[in-house]
Amino acid sequence: MESSTISEYATLIQNEGDPIKKAQLFKNLHDEHDVPYGLLAKELEVSPAYISNYLRLLRLPSLVLDGYYAESISLTHLFILSRIKDGDGVISLYEQVLAHEMSALDLEEAVRNILYATVSEGDPIATPIKAAIVRKFKALLPDADIKVIQTRVKSKVVIEVKGNRLKTNEFLRKLSEE
Repeated sequence: MESSTISEYATLIQNEGDPIKKAQLFKNLHDEHDVPYGLLAKELEVSPAYISNYLRLLRLPSLVLDGYYAESISLTHLFILSRIKDGDGVISLYEQVLAHEMSALDLEEAVRNILYATVSEGDPIATPIKAAIVRKFKALLPDADIKVIQTRVKSKVVIEVKGNRLKTNEFLRKLSEE
């Protein structure tokens, strides 16, 4: 395909305000003109994930799309719902969004729970406790970079020690003795 045609499509895509029509333009250019999504992403100066996110909108049930056009849900809701592959599951979640006036953040958590079988329970650990953990590790090796990271589904303590093996071995020995 000629680069001028790709450029013409790129202009159409960039000017398209309707996300479903934009997704269809991506798909048509790929299917009808054999343009790889990677090349299209490069031409549009977007990531391939950007295009994939739009393409997922095309598999949403028409009921959900009608809700978007009726302004019952936002574009963000559409993108989040499109992560669910099962059409019945999407409709069920969509009905929950409408019935409970779920925010995009609430919907994101519900989708994460479905996809990864996780449930966010409890509150984040208090900042003073995180600081105490950092102090404890800093006492072993003051030069270490310590991070305490807690998300809704996991927590981790990252200990980064820069230096050669002599220096890092010393730290690891100290750590094993505690």
